[in-house]
Amino acid sequence: MGLKALVSMALVVALASCGRYEFQQHDAAPACLSWSSEPSGVAKILYEVWIAGPTDIYVVGDSSILHSTGDGTWTPQTAPVTGLYGAWGSAPNDLYVVGNLDAGSSVILHSIGDGTWSRQASGTTHSLNKSWGSSPSDIYTVGYTGAILHSTGDGTWATQASTTTTDLLDVWGSSANDVYVVGYSGLILHSTGDGVWMLESSGTAEPLIAVWGSGASDLYAVGHGGTILHSTGGGTWVPEVSGAPFDLYAVWGSGPNDIFAVGKSDTVLHSTGDGTWTSTPLATGATDFSGVEGVGSRDVYLAGRIGVIAHGRRCSGITGGG
Repeated sequence: MGLKALVSMALVVALASCGRYEFQQHDAAPACLSWSSEPSGVAKILYEVWIAGPTDIYVVGDSSILHSTGDGTWTPQTAPVTGLYGAWGSAPNDLYVVGNLDAGSSVILHSIGDGTWSRQASGTTHSLNKSWGSSPSDIYTVGYTGAILHSTGDGTWATQASTTTTDLLDVWGSSANDVYVVGYSGLILHSTGDGVWMLESSGTAEPLIAVWGSGASDLYAVGHGGTILHSTGGGTWVPEVSGAPFDLYAVWGSGPNDIFAVGKSDTVLHSTGDGTWTSTPLATGATDFSGVEGVGSRDVYLAGRIGVIAHGRRCSGITGGG
């Protein structure tokens, strides 16, 4: 069973082409974000966005690996598996996608950026959900029943002892010696890169679906029930009021003052890092976004159901709050 179990089965209609999201100016950040839909060519669940650069963008999902050069068109690449949940790369020529097969075995795919993908042996049968690495020789992937795998980039993967059988849903780190994993039951694990994982108290029993930070002292975890947690490092996590009555599936930011969270709704949450979150719908009927990532602060991509890809472009000038 893959990460798709966490995503609602509501039907998504086409995203309106002129949705506009405006929020308050903060430092030098532009003040507005205009959203448009981009035809994906698929009617499947899309789970994650990964960006190598402004002209090298990937979206992965059910039986789908899509690539765009940033021109609004998406080209499918061969995806020999059903569930693809996570994508990460150290460079445009060193890419990983993880997931599972219908039969339940895990999948790790690797590409040198030429559009072809080769499978690597994971050594586990558990569905894999997300990947992250600090370099080409330091890569993690996590999955169900406490699975944590590590690779030095040579095509082989070693299991690390997570000391839990809880399903693990995301992994992120600020460096090779500062890595976080989140999962069901409010689970947060931390490692200094030595293969040992220590439990941190999240203060919640809600499933935590995604983790991201702008650095070692600025970390976010999001999950069910609109849960948003923030940490300055050191193992302490503080809840922030999201104002969202829906599950959150992804979090990303261009920096400490520009953070996005999305989930089981047509709504995007945004924060300038002050602990408050602005909630704005993108378009009537567009729901369930599972992935968010951007090119710096000006180009932000969302991926979700069913085959929806939304592209937000920042504009200049101050237009007021939203």
